Amino acid sequence: MPDPQEVNVNPAFRDRLARAVQSVTGRNAATVDTAGMPVLTPLQPVDLRDNETVGEVLEVAMKVGEVLLDSGTGAVDTEAQVRYVAATYGIDDVTVSVTYNAINVSVQRGRGLPRRRTCAR
Repeated sequence: MPDPQEVNVNPAFRDRLARAVQSVTGRNAATVDTAGMPVLTPLQPVDLRDNETVGEVLEVAMKVGEVLLDSGTGAVDTEAQVRYVAATYGIDDVTVSVTYNAINVSVQRGRGLPRRRTCAR
């Protein structure tokens, strides 16, 4: 039996299935369940060599995480959303750590470039 995480599902089918489950159970999807849905993306990914731009993207991702935590979202869902925001801008190698009193976000930008880190709370 294949691992459910590895199965590729047609997005339209996934959406119909999610709506069907919601109508039967009366529950809304968790935040992490909506993380893979298509969104508008920038015209092109940010330049990972530009320290300031990478920092701005990490700040936005971290602010999203702060809002989610303040509204009661769990740490796992918050981490997934922070990673998703960064990936939207082309920053894929992101490490996110969420605790009760801090959100740490860092990215490995590539060979020869220093790691960029941001911390909030």
